[in-house]
Amino acid sequence: MSAFITAQGPPTSTWVPPDSVVSAIGEWLSFASYIVLGLSILAVIIFGAIMVLDRDRGEPVSAIAPAVRAFQIALGVMVISSASSLAAWLAS
Repeated sequence: MSAFITAQGPPTSTWVPPDSVVSAIGEWLSFASYIVLGLSILAVIIFGAIMVLDRDRGEPVSAIAPAVRAFQIALGVMVISSASSLAAWLAS
């Protein structure tokens, strides 16, 4: 007995998920967007508080100082949170 394998072409139509799945994904993404926005606002507030409380302004700071590490985290959160709005703006 021999088996023959025939080549199939590409699918004729794409699979589209049901509307309930699409709306659930959109709802979760909107929740995530609000959470990230809140975190970015909190990071900016914390960054401002750290700058106000900095007593050694103008002196050299090591890269492992807590204020520098907090600045790196706050800057990272600000960049990550603005990435989605930048992508949406570029897509439109």
